[in-house]
Amino acid sequence: IERTAGKGMLYYSAFLRYYLPANKVQALDRGVSVYREYTLEKNPKMAVTAAAVNDVINVKLTIVAPHDLYYFVLEDPLPAGCEAIDTSLLTTSALAEGAEFTEAGQAEERDRYAYWWWNWPSHTELRDEKVALFASYLAKGAYEYTYSIRCTTPGEYSVMPATAYEMYFADVFGRSAGASLTITTN
Repeated sequence: IERTAGKGMLYYSAFLRYYLPANKVQALDRGVSVYREYTLEKNPKMAVTAAAVNDVINVKLTIVAPHDLYYFVLEDPLPAGCEAIDTSLLTTSALAEGAEFTEAGQAEERDRYAYWWWNWPSHTELRDEKVALFASYLAKGAYEYTYSIRCTTPGEYSVMPATAYEMYFADVFGRSAGASLTITTN
């Protein structure tokens, strides 16, 4: 940066942004904890890092909220080479399990009947690049969000971390660890 002669002040800003390889990104908790696990539909007891083309992978995201969250967003990037299975389509196999959001642990005792509609997502989206879940209010506790993806293209893929945050309070967020997924031909 160089300044020539003349009146006035010179202002400048410098920003540095860098990206780590996905498998080097560690989980981070700044008010919300997020954990992600991949299991094969045909063997749901064992976590996997590899699958074959046409395999269905069940994705389980566990969210731990130590306090009530308002305008909560959960985003899980899909591995390249995979696509989310939309069970609302009539062309989807009846055997495929749809997305499900449930309470994983015992939250603080409260009158659940008065607020039951706030404890569940108000909107979910299956996009090309990610699955997103939105809730106006999420009571403190532990929750699980599950959905299915199908492996479509062989290769070795980096998987960016799942992130959770309060939409209007950027300092309350969390992310899972990054991962890698290998898809082989049959």
